[in-house]
Amino acid sequence: MLPQKYRLPLTPNFKLLGARTSLPSGLIISSLNHGNVPRLGVIISKKALSLAVDRNRLKRRLHGLFIAKASSLSPIDYLIIVKSNPTDAAYKNLFEACDRLWQPPLQS
Repeated sequence: MLPQKYRLPLTPNFKLLGARTSLPSGLIISSLNHGNVPRLGVIISKKALSLAVDRNRLKRRLHGLFIAKASSLSPIDYLIIVKSNPTDAAYKNLFEACDRLWQPPLQS
């Protein structure tokens, strides 16, 4: 489970404006936050993955990728929205896009 400090609160009046990365099966939105840790929110529609087991498995995999990189990330909010049923290739694209997005900033 994703620790509380890394969770992005998704309240009904939540709006995240920022850089958008489009994917075949969804969207990734990233925006600077005013805290000191990066946060992640994952939204998977029931239309995309009808079984809760599949939705939770995808969330756990995304949370695992995020936690592995979180200590080296700058304080940015990431929201991943999965809109359509991802195929195996789309899963790979999603994980690669997240991996690229979550690269630590270059030290100069």
